[in-house]
Amino acid sequence: MRKEIEMLKKNLYKEKETIHKIEKLIHRKIDREFPINIWELSEKELEIYIGECIPLLNKKINIKPDEKSITSHRKIIGGAIVFIKKMLVKFIRPYTNLLLDKQIEFNQHIFNLCQAVIIQQKSCKEKVEKIGDRISDCEEELVIVRNILEEIHKDLNTLKPELNKKTKT
Repeated sequence: MRKEIEMLKKNLYKEKETIHKIEKLIHRKIDREFPINIWELSEKELEIYIGECIPLLNKKINIKPDEKSITSHRKIIGGAIVFIKKMLVKFIRPYTNLLLDKQIEFNQHIFNLCQAVIIQQKSCKEKVEKIGDRISDCEEELVIVRNILEEIHKDLNTLKPELNKKTKT
């Protein structure tokens, strides 16, 4: 069953790669992402996912509109629309900054929290691995001690009849 799931995941990732090839062919980005169910990812896949998400989150902390991002796809009146949009952004910027500054601050705190949780999780994982190693060592030593005790017990059982004879005489 696990092999089949792994094979399905590999096929899904291959299909996702073909979408990037399609984007190159049509010369534009496809506007949808495949939703990822993180509960179904393996530990390795989760690490990769987290590694991809952190830089993206960091880029998207600042949500203030950038004048360079204001564009229009209209050929004839596009320039006028872009000019009006830019003027509108300049006019309402003081008002939006009041709101957006708080949101950006919140986003930064959430991002920092996510990083702290990831660092803490890695630290806990390392500690658990060390504890697991120590338990394995203790189990090995316990087996050795158990074997020694069994040998001592056998030796005592062989000596018991001789000690009984000596105490009777």
